[in-house]
Amino acid sequence: MCTAIIIDDLQKRAATGDELAKVLAANWEYPVEMMFATPACTLVSRLNSFKDFPIMHPDVAALAGEREVTGEEEHSHPSVFLKHVAAHFAKE
Repeated sequence: MCTAIIIDDLQKRAATGDELAKVLAANWEYPVEMMFATPACTLVSRLNSFKDFPIMHPDVAALAGEREVTGEEEHSHPSVFLKHVAAHFAKE
């Protein structure tokens, strides 16, 4: 399943006892997270747009004056993402 939710709404759902929301809220970091979980709501892997995708266009997610990175990227964004997808399905 792929979905998007605002962190405030996620925290409200977690407070009601929603197990998936609790796992996601407990592992969320600013600014954008992609999380891979099992059907039993166990976190397998996660990606953070600042940490895992360090070379980004500043209009996408970087705060003004931050995250200006130049040079070659060690791993392409697609390869980083696909590594996490593979980790998710390897655990199933």
